[in-house]
Amino acid sequence: MNKKYGLALLVVLLTTSCTFGSATTNRAESTSRVKVSSDPDLYNGTRFRMPLDDYFFDQDQMGDLEIAVDKLAGACMNRLGRKWPAKPEKSANIPWNSRRYGVTDLNSARRYGYKAPLPAGMSAKQATELDKKANHRLDHVSRRTIAIYTGEDSAKITGVEVPAGGCRGEAYRKLGLPGPDLPFQTRVTVLQKRIWDDALKTGPVLYAQNKWRDCMKAKGYPYKNPVEALEDPKWSAPGTKSSVAASSYTAAPQETATAVDDVECKKKSLYAETWHTVEVALQKRAIRQNAKPLKAAAAQARAALAKIDSEIR
Repeated sequence: MNKKYGLALLVVLLTTSCTFGSATTNRAESTSRVKVSSDPDLYNGTRFRMPLDDYFFDQDQMGDLEIAVDKLAGACMNRLGRKWPAKPEKSANIPWNSRRYGVTDLNSARRYGYKAPLPAGMSAKQATELDKKANHRLDHVSRRTIAIYTGEDSAKITGVEVPAGGCRGEAYRKLGLPGPDLPFQTRVTVLQKRIWDDALKTGPVLYAQNKWRDCMKAKGYPYKNPVEALEDPKWSAPGTKSSVAASSYTAAPQETATAVDDVECKKKSLYAETWHTVEVALQKRAIRQNAKPLKAAAAQARAALAKIDSEIR
């Protein structure tokens, strides 16, 4: 095998188990061989889709859901003579799945280190102000108004006919959804997370992880795996112990240098490619073995998306 790993091909043996509802993948039966090779698309910082993404709401679709709920709930609050503060613009800008395997985009690593990229044209100061607005959004909203919105303790509210679940509950029902807790979203998310974790524990991914560790060690880092690098306390918010960060959105030179080396070592070890290939194979197997419940989940998601689109388009 090429000692630089970058052009290496790995033949990986997949063995894992996962469950969805009553379906189970047997370890002895869940074996297949796949090839892993360099994939530049995993390192450009753009969104990409996984097989299970077709069965629940992705990041953009959840954003559309929030917009639709805000619109419908806001109309309900106005009808009941109440004002509900609009949500501020989001400060983070991480494309769907682009950091699924940690920081992999060199441009992002050079500018933000391990921190979330900001939307185009937004400064760190502006992002910090947006966060403050979001954190204090409900500071001046009365308990009565909050109860009308959420439906909590609505039985104690007099003089107003509060819909079941409050105005928020009414908004979700108009979208054909039971409420903020979406059963199909939760079930598929749990399945996806389990597979993500299982893939990380497989021999091929652990092998690539060890190659990443050796690469980082040669550069002078003590990290055993990419998670340790990502969660190093030095990158935490300013004011916390050992932090070198200038702000929550501004990375210090030490952080950006580490993140860049991290990405370079992931490329050399085929770390992201190996994890991605294993995970995709396991997701496809889970889809075959959980066809009926996943088909039902996808139908629920599509029906809700059609109503969401009619509200916001």
